[in-house]
Amino acid sequence: MTGLRTRSFLLGWLLPFMFCGCTGTKYLGDSEKFYEGAELRLESLGKIPHRKSMLAAIETVLEPEPNEKLLGSRPKVWFYHIAGTPKKEKGFKHWMKYKLGRAPVTMDQVNTDRTKRLLINRLHNSGYFDAEVDYLVKSRQKSARVEYRAQVKDPYRINALYFPPAVGSLRNAISTLQTATLIQKGQNYDFNLLLKERKRIDNGLKNQGFYYFSPDYLLFEVDSTVGDRQVNIFISVKGDIPQQATNQYEINKITLKPNYRLYQDEGQTTIRSSEKEFVLNDQAFRSRVITNSVYFQPGSLYQSDLHQATLSRLIGLGAFKFINVRFRQDSLGDNKLNTEVELTPLLKKSIQLEVDLVASSNNFIGPQFSVNFLNRNTLRGAERLKLNLYGSFETQVNGQEQPVNSFEFGAETGLYLPRFISPFRIKTKQGFPAQTGFELGYSYLQRPRFFTLNSFRFSYGYEWERNQKHRHQLKPVEINRVKLLDTTPEFEELLQENDFLLQSYDEQFILGSNYIYYYTPPSSTASTFSFRGNIDVSGNLANLAQRLVGSNAESGEILGQKYSQFTRLEAEWRYKYQLNQSSQLNSRFLMGVGFSYGNSNVLPYVKQFFAGGSSSIRGFRARSVGPGSYEVPDSLVFTDQGGDVRLEFNSEYRFDLVGIFKGAFFVDMGNIWTRNDEPARPGGAFGSSFLNEIAVATGLGLRVDADFFVFRLDLGIPLRKPFLPDGDRWVIDEIDFGSSTWRQDNLILNVAIGYPF
Repeated sequence: MTGLRTRSFLLGWLLPFMFCGCTGTKYLGDSEKFYEGAELRLESLGKIPHRKSMLAAIETVLEPEPNEKLLGSRPKVWFYHIAGTPKKEKGFKHWMKYKLGRAPVTMDQVNTDRTKRLLINRLHNSGYFDAEVDYLVKSRQKSARVEYRAQVKDPYRINALYFPPAVGSLRNAISTLQTATLIQKGQNYDFNLLLKERKRIDNGLKNQGFYYFSPDYLLFEVDSTVGDRQVNIFISVKGDIPQQATNQYEINKITLKPNYRLYQDEGQTTIRSSEKEFVLNDQAFRSRVITNSVYFQPGSLYQSDLHQATLSRLIGLGAFKFINVRFRQDSLGDNKLNTEVELTPLLKKSIQLEVDLVASSNNFIGPQFSVNFLNRNTLRGAERLKLNLYGSFETQVNGQEQPVNSFEFGAETGLYLPRFISPFRIKTKQGFPAQTGFELGYSYLQRPRFFTLNSFRFSYGYEWERNQKHRHQLKPVEINRVKLLDTTPEFEELLQENDFLLQSYDEQFILGSNYIYYYTPPSSTASTFSFRGNIDVSGNLANLAQRLVGSNAESGEILGQKYSQFTRLEAEWRYKYQLNQSSQLNSRFLMGVGFSYGNSNVLPYVKQFFAGGSSSIRGFRARSVGPGSYEVPDSLVFTDQGGDVRLEFNSEYRFDLVGIFKGAFFVDMGNIWTRNDEPARPGGAFGSSFLNEIAVATGLGLRVDADFFVFRLDLGIPLRKPFLPDGDRWVIDEIDFGSSTWRQDNLILNVAIGYPF
């Protein structure tokens, strides 16, 4: 009966979509067919190098993009037709027709012969000069798709690369770039590789002062008559390029406009430099802030790398809305460039008020407000001052005989300077952002039935980039003081029964340091991999200092206050694969471990690992999973279950629905564990059977993605509950959407802002 109810429930949802899909065909003409897309089959007698990446590049010519389908329907086509013909270029009907809707894509719009020629061209570009392509149209009653077949032989390989003779300043400069060429003997011929080599040579020339040179002035000639399926490549300079392109240019005068407004030059402050130094007297910014961010020097050759470094540095200041660096040939000086740096400042001060109704996955609901203030130029050096005041109230609406309320308010402030402030010199790569930050915060949490908790936080640290892929964040000083204030007899009894809970809420200082490394490559390809690693230590330096000065290090106290000793390691890998223009697969793997030692037996509450909730395992309440196979009793359901070890994997298939509405299907799995056995939480320790204690959940998501704002609803369903007896942990067979009791106990609605990862 359970399976029958489930199928009936699903059919009740599927039938309207199936009906919607049928209605799309009635708008077609008698001879029209929906275009269902195309498939490319690549056939070869031998092995095709880099087959997957080559197919992904070639398949981009398979046009047009067919209409999106949802459960067999074409909702955008349906919206397009029911909107009719809008009388105005705005309004609801126009929005429905051209934003929600899309015209039907039919076979009449597919030019198979043109696509065939483009496929042959792309194969030629990959070194398959004798490729052959044919196609077959597979038709149904109201739809059709195209299958293209490409037959290739072994690709042509590069035999030799020849640079132009070093005659004249331009060709001599090109010859100096030969040693770093991207093209090597034995490589497969690849037209895209030639484009990269041309761009590399162009950038090298621009770094030698050839400002007006263009990569289009370089000519690559390929000789395929060498034999043995090899080619020779000859690089030359076109004969009809402008005279400007053959000259080297040096920087002349530099003009800085730190308060630039388009079409409003009159009355603005313009600061000019002499030929040898910068002079800046604008009152909005100190002179050194702008001049140190412009890396050109009068009398030096123009360099493209310095140009990009200047732009990157000015953007990194975070104080300007528009940044433009112009170069104009001086009318009086030969081969000289006058430079103008036009900077349009952002609004110096801003304030933002946010009020939200928070519905979280742990059955709490309540209002939350925050007031955010930002000053982007606090000390006239592009220093950013942030101030955030926040407060919230939550109450549990089900799952408890008595309601559990929670009140919280707090304040956070931070001052961020766009440079390093350190007792020793720190060298960074020119042009990449670097900043020093000071942060201070306070929070007050009250759960009337149990306790009142306050926390003070202070940190001092640095953030910098080595290049576009690598970013570092170091906080050598991070102090957090947690103090448990008023407690109720009910909570005191729980603390006496649970030693882990007692030590988690113990009053203590966290005197530590934190380092985070980010690896984030540009997402210009179909697949993107990123990494974040974090190491967090506390108490080591304080304990060492006590030992060196002969203080009582065994007490684990400073000024009568106990401090924590621990090391915490965490790593996160993310992978994104773009399946097509309207869908992608996103995955994340998390692992972490914490070690407490010295005068600490457990990690502080704020440093523990948790699992479950809107950005974790979404089929379980927030921070309720684990540790291990431990089942949380009703009396402790308000407490977050923390641990020393964490393993978690999340994967999410994201797809477009209609307009700004996106859908998702997700699978989450993972758990947390303690490193040692705890009598109060049996089954929570990490051991050889950890894989048998993995929680698994799945579900569907709906997102409203307006680019600047993402509102997310995720409906999670538990598939595996690690706290059940071994052998009964998979609960797939118990799914019963028709049962209100099952829905209340198992369906978890996660309401959140932003994507989970």
